[in-house]
Amino acid sequence: MSARRRVKSASKTAKTSVKKERAAVSKNRKQATRRRRGWASVKNSTTSPAAIERAFRIAEACRLRARGLSYERIGRVMGLGTMTVHAMILDAIRASVPPEVVEMERALELDRLDLLQTAIFQKAATGDAQAIAAVLAIMVRRARYLGLD
Repeated sequence: MSARRRVKSASKTAKTSVKKERAAVSKNRKQATRRRRGWASVKNSTTSPAAIERAFRIAEACRLRARGLSYERIGRVMGLGTMTVHAMILDAIRASVPPEVVEMERALELDRLDLLQTAIFQKAATGDAQAIAAVLAIMVRRARYLGLD
């Protein structure tokens, strides 16, 4: 085979692989568009076996948490990671608690933090190390409640 033919063959192969890659990217874009537009697929179905299994697992994790088990222990019992269990329970709580209730609870907790900080701020201002640590902890907690951390 001559060098010219080998170059042509390699060029043809490269063009074919580029066409295949473009087709795959196009297909993925179409599928993503369908999902965004709300078209039903197995991946976003709420009645697929996988979605139903996930709902049961979330319910079981919530039941175990309500019984007082730690996230780590729930993960060991269910064969999941600690962060996965935490995310599952957090998702369940967010889905079940109305935003107004969350805002009321946040305001109440921020008021409590203000009272605590007011009570120990004078000691912290005079240099008491424990009071300074407590004020800093309160400030961190407040930042978390406000989404600043």
